[in-house]
Amino acid sequence: MIFIGDVHGNWQEYAAICRRSEQTLQLGDFGIGFHGDEDPEPHTLADPSVHRFLRGNHDNPAVCREREGCLPDWGFDKEMDLFWVSGGFSIDYEYRTPGLNWWSDEEISYEELMTVIEAYKEAKPRIVASHECPSEAQFTMFPHTSKREIRNRTKEAFQAMFEAHQPEFWVFGHYHCKALAEIGSTMFACCADVIPNRKVDHQIPNVTFEIEGLEWR
Repeated sequence: MIFIGDVHGNWQEYAAICRRSEQTLQLGDFGIGFHGDEDPEPHTLADPSVHRFLRGNHDNPAVCREREGCLPDWGFDKEMDLFWVSGGFSIDYEYRTPGLNWWSDEEISYEELMTVIEAYKEAKPRIVASHECPSEAQFTMFPHTSKREIRNRTKEAFQAMFEAHQPEFWVFGHYHCKALAEIGSTMFACCADVIPNRKVDHQIPNVTFEIEGLEWR
């Protein structure tokens, strides 16, 4: 399976990547409902049964939940040994407009994250896919990011999950650059964002990460 970084509404580039990939999971900030612009149904870009996506903090949660191919806010596929969690925190939320490019439920609620943590501890998955990452991964991989000193419940919940169980892979987006780091027993992989008007061949290595043998059932 191919994991794809933030799309931000660059639909044609996303579709081109999907055409070259049998199965994908896009890691949030797909661009659905952002700014209220018209966006295509995912099935017009790629087959949503094998090309799926999480929502990030640049996605309208309500609209995403109605779209084909959008995974639930969190879940665990036992056969794939894949645990996923949607959502993220916008550091510039004060400059955004509610309902247009910011939503109060961009992060999963604190109460539901407690449920997520317990489900994760029980599942002990091999693979995690998310938009955000644990705070330790952020500090290690992006020591100079402006997001470093900003606390949010998603990042802290992920840190609690990582301390309870270290998966083999944790794949995420949100930071807009390709980065790999082995922390403890886990290979963390951040996928860069999809850039418009760039030849797909040139950006695929940066915006994707592959885990061989992983397939949607």
